[in-house]
Amino acid sequence: MGFSRAGTLKRTTADLVRISEAGRTHPELEQIVRVRVHNTLLDLVEEKEIGRERLGGLTIYVSPDKTRSAISRPGEHCAAMDCRNLEDPPSLTRGRA
Repeated sequence: MGFSRAGTLKRTTADLVRISEAGRTHPELEQIVRVRVHNTLLDLVEEKEIGRERLGGLTIYVSPDKTRSAISRPGEHCAAMDCRNLEDPPSLTRGRA
């Protein structure tokens, strides 16, 4: 089980989306936090804490201040972040239950 300095899954998920230059996909976020985030993402979008954009067949969750043009070019999502390195970001720590 992992722990986050942000304190809650909701705050951690929002932080991970906000600090990402190109946004994050649902599978990326689940891989990082290692738990289901579907309802958390829905809540954050409804509360306007994060945005949601479609890019081809992908749904990208973005910081609310990012514009559609920031992710509209094909390939930019993975170009702006290292999609191969989805290990723990600095805000997460590992612990044992």
